[in-house]
Amino acid sequence: MPEGHTLHRLAGELSTTFAGRAVRVTSPQGRFSEAAALLDGSVVTGAEAWGKHLFVAFDDDRFVHVHLGLYGTLLVHPVVEAVPAPVGQVRMRLEAGAPGAASYADPRGATTCALLTGAERAAVVARQGPDP
Repeated sequence: MPEGHTLHRLAGELSTTFAGRAVRVTSPQGRFSEAAALLDGSVVTGAEAWGKHLFVAFDDDRFVHVHLGLYGTLLVHPVVEAVPAPVGQVRMRLEAGAPGAASYADPRGATTCALLTGAERAAVVARQGPDP
């Protein structure tokens, strides 16, 4: 299970790669399709970790909540020539840029991948207590 320091590193990578950029959001696995359609074309404002919870913030006070659980991974690819087809259990894919300077991120096997409002995100954080 990824520990808190790993989630903080991933939040930094996501912020550096996507903050201020409009993203394409898809759900290759299909379990996040409705939320992906709502977020597609939105601008990422940043990402943060709270304990083992990761939140990707969008410009309209919506957040994607990711908890990787025991076996989940998140790979952030800041610059690639072309975005490859997804492999494995990719619940959500973030993409930005054009061929030759594209970026993408894939959470695979995450226990939680959900779209939240600001109030719902605050409730998740409140349940966790202080982030050590």
